[in-house]
Amino acid sequence: CGMRCVATGRIVSAQPGVEATWEGQAVYHYLGVRIRIREGVKWRLAEMSGALTIVSASLWVEFPESLAGRLLGWHGKKHLGMVERGREHMRRELNHLKDVVERD
Repeated sequence: CGMRCVATGRIVSAQPGVEATWEGQAVYHYLGVRIRIREGVKWRLAEMSGALTIVSASLWVEFPESLAGRLLGWHGKKHLGMVERGREHMRRELNHLKDVVERD
């Protein structure tokens, strides 16, 4: 989306075969401004009938309450497509997890 980002975090909860939650901090650089945001993702596995398992992910982001944070959030959603890019990123991660699970 035109913004460099470095995210660091850790798995804060995990139930093997059920779900895992990662939370961290991302530092975005855009137009010379550096903004830290909190973000996280929860991956879930849901067994369906037969051998079918559904893998899903929920992503959340918290922008700072500062003026710069609010502006970045608004600009990112409105002009940089951050919501759709976040969804695309989650689809790539889910496809990777699917590949890993199906190999085992």
